[in-house]
Amino acid sequence: MLFSVSSVVLTLRKNQLELVMALPVTLNCDMGEAFGLYPMGDDEGLMPLINVANVACGFHASDYNHMRSTVRLARQHGVRVGAHPSLPDLQGFGRREMTMSRDEMANCVIYQVGALKGFLDADGMALNHIKPHGSLYGMAARLEHIAHAICDAADIFEVPIMGMIGTLHEKIYTERGQQFISEFYADLDYADDGSLIITREHGEKDATQAGERCLRAIDDGKVSTVGGQDIPAKVETICVHSDTPNAVEIASSVRDAVSKFIESK
Repeated sequence: MLFSVSSVVLTLRKNQLELVMALPVTLNCDMGEAFGLYPMGDDEGLMPLINVANVACGFHASDYNHMRSTVRLARQHGVRVGAHPSLPDLQGFGRREMTMSRDEMANCVIYQVGALKGFLDADGMALNHIKPHGSLYGMAARLEHIAHAICDAADIFEVPIMGMIGTLHEKIYTERGQQFISEFYADLDYADDGSLIITREHGEKDATQAGERCLRAIDDGKVSTVGGQDIPAKVETICVHSDTPNAVEIASSVRDAVSKFIESK
């Protein structure tokens, strides 16, 4: 028997009433990904719907003007801001892998996070977290030296790191004493091995199905893969990509579907 009152969950087990404090789920979005005169994503439409923004730091997208304007837009809407560092792959939007040593990767991340933190400091905002982008995110999930490089950067800025359960994100980040925030994806497919299927370009997704999938991940702790298997899911934060064509529709649907769990704005 399950009763939900705000963030308090009452569970009846073996004739004993247990009080469990359930933390609210946040909705996060990868954004600030325009570059120069080239637009990317409806940040103004998305910002009112989300709790946390992962702001591009210039290596896969964005530049100093867009970083500043995205930080200010987030502040206007009461949205927390984290850094979204990438491989230095502007042409490939950070979705092509590169071979880099641990030290070089750590320096690459520190450089980007430091740039964003400067803009946050200028507007009186705190750096909320670090979330690697694209191929860097995938590499950190399966390559130990890359996961350690992300931790090396996080050690300097002393902020949590977003990542996926069942990967080196969870294993190494927690072993290193980092605060690990488990992330679930509303608009990407999961492979049978639990990894994300990251495409160079994100196609339009069924917004209703995205909301239903997020709700099931919270309620049942499971998500269906492209092969039809159910794999474990842990949802502390839900990601929507701003470059998905119908991102605003997806974010609205997800927020509605998980409204009883979502952190209020």
